[in-house]
Amino acid sequence: MALFTSLSIVTFVVVVWFAAGSLNVSALTLKAANDKLATSEERLRMATTGGGIGTWNWDLISGEMHNSPLCRQMCGLPVYDDVDIREIVSRIHPEDRAMVESAMSRASQSAGVLDVECRMVWGDGSIHWVASKGRTFNDAQGRPHRMEGIVQDITERKFAEGQNKLLAAIVESSEDAILTKDLQGIVTSWNPGAEHMFGYPSREIVGQPIQCLAVPGKEKEFDELLEKVRQGEIVQQFETQRRANSGKILDVSLTVSPLRDDQGALWGMTSVARDITGQRGVERQLRQSQKMEAVGQLAGGVAHDFNNLLMVIMSYAQFIKDSAGLNPQAERYTQQILEAGEKAAAVTRQLLAFSRKQVQDLRVIDLNELILQFSKMLPRFLGEEFQLEVRPQAGAAARVRADRGQIEQVLMNLVVNGRDAMPRRGKLAISLETADIGPDYCLTKRAHHGFWKLLCHLRER
Repeated sequence: MALFTSLSIVTFVVVVWFAAGSLNVSALTLKAANDKLATSEERLRMATTGGGIGTWNWDLISGEMHNSPLCRQMCGLPVYDDVDIREIVSRIHPEDRAMVESAMSRASQSAGVLDVECRMVWGDGSIHWVASKGRTFNDAQGRPHRMEGIVQDITERKFAEGQNKLLAAIVESSEDAILTKDLQGIVTSWNPGAEHMFGYPSREIVGQPIQCLAVPGKEKEFDELLEKVRQGEIVQQFETQRRANSGKILDVSLTVSPLRDDQGALWGMTSVARDITGQRGVERQLRQSQKMEAVGQLAGGVAHDFNNLLMVIMSYAQFIKDSAGLNPQAERYTQQILEAGEKAAAVTRQLLAFSRKQVQDLRVIDLNELILQFSKMLPRFLGEEFQLEVRPQAGAAARVRADRGQIEQVLMNLVVNGRDAMPRRGKLAISLETADIGPDYCLTKRAHHGFWKLLCHLRER
């Protein structure tokens, strides 16, 4: 009996010893697991904080919400105090609030997923964009009981997206040709302004070399521009010519700039071309006008000097004619000198009118007579390539009170414009007709009823 009792005591001690050992091992294992979990949580906290990611946990049964300091900061709330869902919702921009509440309601049912972007209004009134992603977890009975998720500030991304949209809208609406190409000169983008300017649809030109716009003889210019941009240079307001799809040659002003990625590596270039064809045409017209003004000033000076000499000649011719004892032949010769002088004086008046140095001399003149006389000098001006036809007003004389030199200038302008409008030879007819001008026209143009109408008819051969 004593022996049995001793064995029982020994067995109990051994069992207790093994149990204690097992408990000790379990405690050590649990401590290691807790340490490992703490380490993992710390790593997660550091990763989310370093990555600018806030976290949140919402108990759907009690309504309690736990959120990280970074999450509260992004929502514009106190960093060190937990806040409930109502406070977070109150910070959502009024225009986004209904959308977010609807998304949260859907996500809180049947293990749904939350994915929203919205604006948060901070206490100082500033607006910040955030993106939140999360999911719902169910309990053992399959009922949703909590949601967990993350939140991230995307204000800078939204600003960049807005800037990109604005830039894209500017490019799309610009009348200038804006395009991009790679370092080999292959077109990669082509805006509507380029389509309108050069006549190539985007679907046809993208993927093609930019050299298709080259003017014959200027192909080398493209290689030189590409090489400059490859070296990192910016080519600004370079005036040159480009050939449109129709074959028309355009005067353009180019600005070509290199395109770089985030690391600064050159990957392409952008070109902005402005059509200055019309501007160049105006400049050419201005230069021509300045030349004509110089010619007019010269002609006016010559005509003025010639007129002084002509007055002396005609005065002496008149003295000779008025002298007594002239034989008929000498008198006839003197009369021819005076008539030639009158014609020369008419030419002088035209030159002075052309140079605008003649004082206006209003007289009653017959337009029919003026046209017939003035047309005698036009064939030499037009050349043999043009046939001239003059059609005066039939019937009564067409008398008007005007400056003869100015009417002749108007007639000369009509003839010049008519000749320039016919590159090839043709027929030019000048006619005088009566125009029936109504009272409204007379009131706005300060004209009088019964004006004569001087017309220039053109017909190419």
